[in-house]
Amino acid sequence: MEIRVEGRRVEDESVTLTVRVAASELESLERGACLVVAQRNNIDLGRNETARQLLESALGVSEAASLVTQTMKNFVAPFALSSESEDYSVVGAPIFDADRRLEAEGDLVFDATWTRLGAVTLSSYEPLELAVPPVSVSEAEIDARMEEVAQTYTGVEPDESRTQVAEGDVVQISMDCLKDGERFEQLCFANRLYRAGSGQMPDGFDEALAHAPVGSMVHVDFLLPTREELDGTLSGPSVCAEVKVEAIMREVACVLNDDFISQSIPGASSVVELRELSRKELERQKAEQMRHYRNFLAAGELAKRIEGYLPDAAYDAVADQMIDSLYEQARAQHTTVDELLSAQGSSEEEYRMMVLMQARAQLRQGAALDAWARYRGLEITDADVDAFFASSAQGRGAQMREEVESGGYLYLAREGALRLKASEDLVACSTLIEDASLQMPAGSAPAVGKVA
Repeated sequence: MEIRVEGRRVEDESVTLTVRVAASELESLERGACLVVAQRNNIDLGRNETARQLLESALGVSEAASLVTQTMKNFVAPFALSSESEDYSVVGAPIFDADRRLEAEGDLVFDATWTRLGAVTLSSYEPLELAVPPVSVSEAEIDARMEEVAQTYTGVEPDESRTQVAEGDVVQISMDCLKDGERFEQLCFANRLYRAGSGQMPDGFDEALAHAPVGSMVHVDFLLPTREELDGTLSGPSVCAEVKVEAIMREVACVLNDDFISQSIPGASSVVELRELSRKELERQKAEQMRHYRNFLAAGELAKRIEGYLPDAAYDAVADQMIDSLYEQARAQHTTVDELLSAQGSSEEEYRMMVLMQARAQLRQGAALDAWARYRGLEITDADVDAFFASSAQGRGAQMREEVESGGYLYLAREGALRLKASEDLVACSTLIEDASLQMPAGSAPAVGKVA
């Protein structure tokens, strides 16, 4: 996208960027904004009029123009912020100037203002002392993991005690089909497993199979869709099917003995070896969880050293953004915020207070880590950003980075990467005291600096 920042005004609690979007970008940008506005307002765009015309008919010219322009600015603003070489530590959503200024050459120019978290100082930069639980794996945990492995190799066998098909049963069936009086090989099969009532076969199939006795034949007629009618309208060739219920099956857990393991599980040839592999995998998982936990614990302790207070505007910006998201959720569910919160036994005021309480710890930890990074002179590289994504999204870091960059929110990832690096550095400088009486909280600790 061809945009540039033409001016910037940086203050302690805010930053304002003057953004210019090239005229060549406006047509596609407006088209995308119209689609978003239409979707949010449940407006059908299936007619011959343009999206803008439909919005104007449904919402009025002035309201449509206002919503489309706001949406365009919302889409562009993150890209502008991400293009800046300086990280401003912003929170919440931007506020835009009221005017949409089209310059002589047709470019769109607007101001976007973000609330800044602000720089804080710490009462001390001395290393921390952190009491942490030891990383250990019990035999009971290995037993549970072995049971999980056994479940993944669960097989089926005929259940001789069952004689009649019920919905949800896994049945073994064979099917012979005729089309135009001749055998239709493409749909014929023998001894295939099917879950009764799953709806994975043509209309009438599950109904015919319901309550059928084992060993019986059921007859089903159905139509094949033509190539042009894949929307669900069936008027293609007719097929006559004879389906035999061979058996009703039951799940059978495998027995993890040496023979089964050596033949079926890669990397292990015995129960002893599989248990050792399970132990190592559990230790690896716990070590990764402990890394996040230590980072989170250290950030929380460091936040206690903040001198003074964070600006109220930072808390309000986060709360406002969460409230806006709540309104979007209500709109998507075709309800109101009051009804949405009432179902949860809450009110908008109570929800806002809850958001503020949650935001307080997160913002203070972020500000403290920023202060530590400044004190230690930490800077990030592109490799640090990749490491941040890898830490935030196990196994899909590259995909997550692509998604974040496509939305323009790389500035958040850079901020998160710096805070992750600061927390790792903070832990490395700390004295860790293992305490066997402590346990790591259930579930994973929040990843420090994680992109929302």
